[in-house]
Amino acid sequence: MKKDFNQTPPNNLSGNGRNKDSKLTEYQQVYRAFYSDKPKNALQVSIETGIRRANITRYIGRMKRTDRIAVVYIGMCPITKHGKVQFLTTKFDEILNKKGVRK
Repeated sequence: MKKDFNQTPPNNLSGNGRNKDSKLTEYQQVYRAFYSDKPKNALQVSIETGIRRANITRYIGRMKRTDRIAVVYIGMCPITKHGKVQFLTTKFDEILNKKGVRK
């Protein structure tokens, strides 16, 4: 049987079900999830967006390097009851200025 090499290639060449632009979309989803009046931790954003926590922590690191996210306080996670969890926000200009906290 002869293979037909003139077929159009599939839209997704990476083979993992995602294209290159989906990472940008995930990053934007994480940024928007942290943009709220109430600070959240990575697990809360993971549950809200459906994005794995490992990816969220990578995006948090990227946002910290570019000063787009800030730690509001460190406390206990309401889901896991684990202490020393960072509660973050990307809306830090308004929130942190009210509390007098620096980035």
